[in-house]
Amino acid sequence: MYNPVEVCWFDGDMAGAPTLPGNTTGALINVVDACLVNGFNSQTLTTLVVSGGVATATKTSHGFWDHTVVQITGATPADLNGKKRITRIDANSFTFDAVGIANGTATGTIIAKMAPVGWTKTGTSTNAYYTKPSPMATPWAFQIDDAYTYYAYFAGRHITTGATFAYSTGSGLPRGSTTSIKHWSLYADGRTIHLIIDSTGTRTTGYRHATFNDVIGFVNNPNLCYLHANYGTGVPSTNQVQMDGAAASGTGGATPDYNAPPRSAWRGYGVVYTGYGTSLLDGSAAGSDGCFHVSPIELTYGVGGPYESRGILAGMFFSLHDWDCVPHGTVLSNVNWVRTPQLRGHKITVVRAASNGMIAIDITGPWYPTDRYEGNYRIYGTAKKQGAVGRFPLALMVKNSGQIIRQTLSAADGSFAFNNIDYLYQGYTVVEYDGEVTDPLNAAIADLVTPVAMP
Repeated sequence: MYNPVEVCWFDGDMAGAPTLPGNTTGALINVVDACLVNGFNSQTLTTLVVSGGVATATKTSHGFWDHTVVQITGATPADLNGKKRITRIDANSFTFDAVGIANGTATGTIIAKMAPVGWTKTGTSTNAYYTKPSPMATPWAFQIDDAYTYYAYFAGRHITTGATFAYSTGSGLPRGSTTSIKHWSLYADGRTIHLIIDSTGTRTTGYRHATFNDVIGFVNNPNLCYLHANYGTGVPSTNQVQMDGAAASGTGGATPDYNAPPRSAWRGYGVVYTGYGTSLLDGSAAGSDGCFHVSPIELTYGVGGPYESRGILAGMFFSLHDWDCVPHGTVLSNVNWVRTPQLRGHKITVVRAASNGMIAIDITGPWYPTDRYEGNYRIYGTAKKQGAVGRFPLALMVKNSGQIIRQTLSAADGSFAFNNIDYLYQGYTVVEYDGEVTDPLNAAIADLVTPVAMP
């Protein structure tokens, strides 16, 4: 069974997780380091045994949670090493998929820990930025200024120019005004982060949310990234920004403002229908199917209209249910409870959004449907129209399914490349479009194209 590991999730209640004292500078960076860069809860396994395509690890009181991603090292055979998603768990053992690995007991000093997502950190313990590991990511790094007593500021930092954007009091999260330990959770893949902090320590109405999100665009835009954090009082307010240029020019100011163009908003964010699904998941509520209903969050550009729809936020959905019908942090492990088509067969975590809203995070993934085709190969060539090179739109499709997984525009000399794709035995289809409106020609199609290794 396909069991993806691109999406990792972490919680402050997990064994070995770093704590988040409210008024300690650098505390939030310490949490993000553990999740994105280092991992935590390193355990030396007692045994690791493969039987029938399933690996069973034993370790007394290992502390891992079901459906999280662990990183295995030191095992022979080597195919047991790497990131593995836990498929079943009890206090002293856990399992993961080991399809294709021969039955037997692994040897070596075998270590398991909460797998870091794989982002790269640059900076200090109080001011750092994190670069995305995915080759398909936008050129924006996530910057955290954690040198303030009760809160942290966030920004987008361009990885080439070094320009920062949304570096303001409206973009960040409060840690709280006391030394008490604050509950946190973090969900991430190679392109997006969702970070939640219970700033009040109540674990009821004090949760604040931030996302640094490579938007799933409706059109191909390799720069489109979105930063939102509800440190501000309004949702949305002076706390969000779209970044779709080398320095985010034309998409806001140093303090992006909800009341002055240009601006962006979440369509549907915070929509709550009180009483809907009050007896959620038990099937007894009048008119309810007993399931959890969520919808994608669409990013629009403009407030008060006219709206421009840019794309869908990755990994996050908003709920139509009463905000307190499911406790914060609940994992809906029965995939039949979720009625959203995009989440069919996925598990989700329910997240409180401030005091009157609820969102859901997909913890199965992948958040980007094309990411499963990432790899160390490429397809490249020269686009021509009746023998003449030029700039033409191209699409890369999976041969078997016809799914478009990449789009690009050739350079003036006709050169193009689809980089960092996976090797598929069935090959790919490359479609070159004319791009001419007044007198278009038929598309040129290259079928059964085999990728070659990246240089």
